[in-house]
Amino acid sequence: MESESRDDSSSSSLFSVTRFVSFCLVLVGALILSRGVWTAYTAQPITEVSALLGAGLVLLLAGTIDRFETLKGLGFEAKTREIKRQLSEAGELVDQLRELSVMAFANLIKQSALAGRWDSAPTFGEEYKFAMQAREKLGALEVDNLTIKGCLKPWVDMVLWDWASEAVNPWRQGMHQVVMAMDEQARSFQAAGDTQAAETLRQQARDLGESGRLRVEALYRGPRASLLPDLRNLLRSEPRVADDIQRAALDWIESWQAEIEHLLKHSELQTPERWLQQFDK
Repeated sequence: MESESRDDSSSSSLFSVTRFVSFCLVLVGALILSRGVWTAYTAQPITEVSALLGAGLVLLLAGTIDRFETLKGLGFEAKTREIKRQLSEAGELVDQLRELSVMAFANLIKQSALAGRWDSAPTFGEEYKFAMQAREKLGALEVDNLTIKGCLKPWVDMVLWDWASEAVNPWRQGMHQVVMAMDEQARSFQAAGDTQAAETLRQQARDLGESGRLRVEALYRGPRASLLPDLRNLLRSEPRVADDIQRAALDWIESWQAEIEHLLKHSELQTPERWLQQFDK
């Protein structure tokens, strides 16, 4: 309350000073204008008359300019309210740029300070917070949505690949179990003296493991828009992986489908709490 009272008092004082200055300008302008009319009436030189009339008009204009949207005369146009509005918008723009700069440099300094240190990577939650702050500031600066999405693309890619890796992990484990079973069978052949069959099976196990790795890499390199169908195709690509593993992985993907589609379309998390619970570890 005291702060509001002081603000009101300051505003009242400033208004009073402004009115007094305007009154003085109008009074002096009127006197000079009257003197100019008298000079013209008494047939004084035209240069003196013009100077007095011009000065009087200028002072009258200066004393009343804040009362008009647009004043035209003597070859100039004054738009005081428009200028004030533009100055206010410029001030807001500078404030937004200042906040964006502080946020960007703070993040840059943090990354530079942590580079090369153990456990220096930002957490999922920290990256999400920074991405949404950047989105908010760019929106306030009236950056178009397509450009904002372009800025957020590295973050969206990171979120998608983190999620895809989580989805693929059960399938990887299933593939590992298949490869281990083949190696175990190869050892049985070796123990029975069938060296050729053992080596053939070992080679098949190595080929299967390499094939699985390449298929996962192809998934990560693929287009974002086809991530969901590509992931489903990957999980169904190896019939030797146990059915229960494939089924559980596919069900998990289905439960996240709406979240992934929202992320792809809007470059933001539909349910941040769910993402943070799953990945902010």
